[in-house]
Amino acid sequence: MSDEGRAITNPSWLQAPEPAFPRAALRKGVETGAVSLECQADAQGRISACEIVDETPPGAGFGAETVRAAMKARIRPRLIDGEPAASQVAFTVRYRLE
Repeated sequence: MSDEGRAITNPSWLQAPEPAFPRAALRKGVETGAVSLECQADAQGRISACEIVDETPPGAGFGAETVRAAMKARIRPRLIDGEPAASQVAFTVRYRLE
């Protein structure tokens, strides 16, 4: 069975997303959040074209901050026949104010 076409759901990060805690969440007194994204990754592992699948709580800035951070991240690309290949990647970022 081929892995082509299935999203990578447990990415091996070369450079993990490093989001900041959103100011909007701080202003609202929100201390936790989570965002699930589905993105494209090119053969070099660069992330693009992210879509927010779930954002909790909505409207606190977590989604936008996660997308911003994801665009700077890189994953270890999927190999097909020993060659790096573009793929979809799905992951969740969790926030907790400490």
